Amino acid sequence: MELFDLIYPTISPSLLAKKGKDLLIEAKKCEEIGISLLHFDFMRPPFVEGTGLSYEDFLTIHNQTSCLEDVHVMSDDVRNDGLFFLNHGADILTFHGTVSDKSALLEMYRLIHLRGKKAGIAINPNDSLEVISPFLDLIDLVLVMGVIPGACGKASDPRGEEHLIALSKMKEERSKEGKKSFLLSFDGAVNGENGKRLIEEGANILVSGSYFFKGDKEEKRRILLGL
Repeated sequence: MELFDLIYPTISPSLLAKKGKDLLIEAKKCEEIGISLLHFDFMRPPFVEGTGLSYEDFLTIHNQTSCLEDVHVMSDDVRNDGLFFLNHGADILTFHGTVSDKSALLEMYRLIHLRGKKAGIAINPNDSLEVISPFLDLIDLVLVMGVIPGACGKASDPRGEEHLIALSKMKEERSKEGKKSFLLSFDGAVNGENGKRLIEEGANILVSGSYFFKGDKEEKRRILLGL
């Protein structure tokens, strides 16, 4: 299974919401209801003020389900942290365009594609589109953050949706020009009230943690997708 083989729009549960001893159990429950993509948040302060999932957490779930593993690497140590997840089999690796070592980021993208994996770039609500524009020919996915990353359950930042709408238009323009396309993933305060709207605004993937894991997962997936 490859990223571009999935049926879109789709849901990618954020495992950060289930951090702890039940992580693998919850990942398998996602697989049981037909989820094909799992979102894994790795955070390294001070790049992100928060504690995400760890190397050990990733090894706990890796290859234990048939789901693709999408790792959001929130770290300024692109080379070392990126290589860990790449060497241990992550399917998609997403970094931030605000990292200090741009040459290391470019090298990671080269290695990711050399290994047959997929690459992503993330944009925070307070970033400008210019932060990610130089990388659009090199990536397969743009992760649009609807909150400043750091913890689950944050209130949405309207600048995230503004980015999503702008990137959706940019994606259409690039397609008309024959340029490399990308998927749009949206993460942060995704719930039953905004899921359908985010899809209409261009999101291919909805990353949901707190909302998705509270209650019946199958029902939450249908609500998020507006089914």
